[in-house]
Amino acid sequence: MSNTCATLYGDRILELDERPIPNPGKRDVLLLIKSVGICGSDLKYWAYGRCGRFLMESPMVTGHEASGVVVKLGKDVTTLQIGDRVAIEPGIPCRTCDLCKRGRYNLCTDVIFCATPPVDGNLCQFYTHPADFCYKSCWATYNDDR
Repeated sequence: MSNTCATLYGDRILELDERPIPNPGKRDVLLLIKSVGICGSDLKYWAYGRCGRFLMESPMVTGHEASGVVVKLGKDVTTLQIGDRVAIEPGIPCRTCDLCKRGRYNLCTDVIFCATPPVDGNLCQFYTHPADFCYKSCWATYNDDR
């Protein structure tokens, strides 16, 4: 099985690629992505190869507003289970600075953000993400739930 991803190669060049299915790290989960919103930043990367000060210098999987189903757990994950439906927080902060420790992780200056160069996004079939930035969503339904 492979992982089909929507990869931007440059201005207005978007292709479907096959990549390996990633393995989750010890505190991560592997998600089967079910939905991804297209954001203004995705459109800017597609149209111009950049968004603000962030410039694409190599191919990048787009998308960061995703939800999906947990299909594999990292060995230290205890807060989620296989089959859980989750929405992700696309910004992964350092967790150690003063802002993070005060609960203001959205202001962390060392945040790593999905689909912001050089980090790949999640417009793909399978995606790994830290479990503590995946939020259970009991109300989410997908077309294949019928």
